[in-house]
Parts: sequence; C-alpha cells; structure tokens
Amino acid sequence: MCLILTIIAALVCSICYTAKLAARKNADKAMLTVTMMFWSAALMFAFVGFSDKISGGEFLELTVKDAFLGSVVIIAGIFMYFFLKMRNKR
Repeated sequence: MCLILTIIAALVCSICYTAKLAARKNADKAMLTVTMMFWSAALMFAFVGFSDKISGGEFLELTVKDAFLGSVVIIAGIFMYFFLKMRNKR
C-alpha cells in the first residue's frame, strides 16, 4: 500500500511541477525536491517488494500498517515542501 500511495503522490507532484513549467513560471525548486523524494521512496518500496517476492512473500502488502507508512511518507513530504518554501522566502 505504501508503494501505491507514494507513486500517486509522485505523479501528482510531477504533474504540478510540469504544469508550472509549461505555464513558463519560475521553476519551483521545492516542488522538484519533493517530487524527487517521492519518486525515490517509490523506487525504494518497489525494491522492497521485489525482494519480498523473491523470498516467497507478497509484492504488495495491503495492510493498515503499510497504509500508515505510506501516509507518514506523504505527510513528511508535505512538511518538507512547506519547510523548503519558507526557507526560500527568506
């Protein structure tokens, strides 16, 4: 579940960043950083899924614990985005 949630968050951030670039506005470095963080987390969770599958487990775990982990990653990304935006304002 954390893989699914982080991929959704990465796609949303990628679309927002690309739309801002297409509108020829200033590049949002905070959004780019958070987008890369989400894609990195999704890649990490995919590797964990592959290693679980090789060892005989499931690729995707659809548990509450796994959904909580995905939610924590998304919340941390949102906090990081606002922290970077506030730091760049100074």
